[in-house]
Formats: sequence, structure tokens, C-alpha cells
Amino acid sequence: MFNRGCAPRLGYDASDVRLKMKQSFAILRDRPKLAISVTRDSVCAADDVMAPNEKRIEIHSFTDPEAFMRAVAMEYGMPTIHGGKATWEVFLNDEKVGVIAQEWDSPRATITEIAFDDDNHVFLRYHAQADPKALT
Repeated sequence: MFNRGCAPRLGYDASDVRLKMKQSFAILRDRPKLAISVTRDSVCAADDVMAPNEKRIEIHSFTDPEAFMRAVAMEYGMPTIHGGKATWEVFLNDEKVGVIAQEWDSPRATITEIAFDDDNHVFLRYHAQADPKALT
């Protein structure tokens, strides 16, 4: 059913949303931002020209691996492939953090918490259209 404003009723009110947003902002405000070097495998021969596809990004120091991977993907700008099934393993300082799959709504972690170093590097290993579940 639709309410008077023609927007769908979502089962919670705006004050709940505002409170959660304030709580999230408070967490982020207290977390320092980190500069991270990100590189990735090429997805096609034309992509090899730009290899290793390095970019420096600045993100909040999330300790939740899924939030970390979402932030990296958004700031880095992950390439997509035709067919919509690109699969990537995510490594932070040579430790596997999880998997990002173009077909999933969100990344899946293989660790429970992120540990940062003084100098941080993310590597995204491309697995073409491999089954992402096999990598988690």
C-alpha cells in the first residue's frame, strides 16, 4: 500500500533513519582517513596499456571488511565486464580480505576484521567469470 505522499511504506519512520545516519557519521568522524595504493589485474588486452592500473585513494579506516571493500570499490572505480559476472579477490597488504563479484549486491569477507599497516596497498586479483562462491 502507498501512503498519502505516494511513497512506499518501508516499515520504519524517518526518525529511525536519522538516528542511524547520525550514529554512522559519528563512527566515521572518529576514524582517520587512510591513503591506500590500489592496483588490479587487467580485464582485457586494451587494459594492459594502463597496467598495473594503480590509483591512490583515501578512505576511512573501516575495520569491518565488507565496509572496507565497498569503500575501495567505490573510490577506485571497479571495471565491469559485459555479461555482468566479473569476480575479484581483494588483498590488503598481501592478506586476503574477501571477494567482490559484479553479480552480488555486496562484497563477502573472508576475515573478520581489517588490520592496517603504516603503508597500505590493496591488490584486486581478477578471476574473469569464475564462480565467486568458490573463492570465499
